[in-house]
Amino acid sequence: IQEQIEIAMKRNVKIKFQIWKDGEVKYSTSTICWIDLNRKIIEVEDKMHSFQLNFDEIVDVTLLT
Repeated sequence: IQEQIEIAMKRNVKIKFQIWKDGEVKYSTSTICWIDLNRKIIEVEDKMHSFQLNFDEIVDVTLLT
């Protein structure tokens, strides 16, 4: 997962996240804005808004090209 996130950040491509939050799996197709390794947070942006994800919420990622 970390390798795919790094690739998406470098290439500035959209990424589909599978997220475990509030007891259920959610999906988001977003672009990574920045990564804070110290706080283990990723700031992502989709068509409607930007939001933060904790590393431990991310179950799977898929690069979209």
